[in-house]
Amino acid sequence: MNGAVAVLLPGLDGTGDLLEDFAARAPRGTECLVMRYPTDRMLGYEALTEFVLERLPAHRPLVLIAESFSGPIGARVAERLGDQVVALVFCNSFVTPPRSPLLRFLARTAVFRIRLPKRILAAIALDPLSTPELESAIEAAVRKVEPAVFAGRVRELLAVDDRPTLRRVHAPILYLRGTHDRLVPDQALLQITQTVPSVRVHRIHAPHALLQTASAEAWAAIGTFTAHRNARI
Repeated sequence: MNGAVAVLLPGLDGTGDLLEDFAARAPRGTECLVMRYPTDRMLGYEALTEFVLERLPAHRPLVLIAESFSGPIGARVAERLGDQVVALVFCNSFVTPPRSPLLRFLARTAVFRIRLPKRILAAIALDPLSTPELESAIEAAVRKVEPAVFAGRVRELLAVDDRPTLRRVHAPILYLRGTHDRLVPDQALLQITQTVPSVRVHRIHAPHALLQTASAEAWAAIGTFTAHRNARI
């Protein structure tokens, strides 16, 4: 990426574990930085934004790749850093609540103490491209996170509205959309494209866990997008 660092911002689990394979499959010469959010203490979007900013390399161009839950963090980091961010990539993500905000009242710690079987997790996040290895990886990542942290993150995402932030982002924006995403609806993408009409949308045959199930296609799309904007990966 002409010296740019690909910063990978994780989904709801926040562990970063599910992005390790994606980082390993990056084009040769691409430097990846996988963010890992705390699993034992709840940090809201603003605190997580500061968490990320404190861990970014100074004076290096950045390509932010924000998966699902991390969309608002990607937007806030891009807005704060200005021209240091050469591209912002959303992956099945959002900057407004992807589901009814009223559901936040059901996001309680007790609910997230109920551990879903990995087959159900796979049906939600991985099908139709699920594998036994990915099923086990998602189950392991979920089990690392305290239920109170999960509940708090869900309440955050059901109350967020970062459209004003997104309008202030200078970087070009790419949205990777999984055609079989069962978690984040098309309305979330529509909110983003209505806010910034110049957003480039690239659709990939993949579920919500797009970066895990279609990594080659994702990297190819990111590479093409950044190459056209002098931030080659």
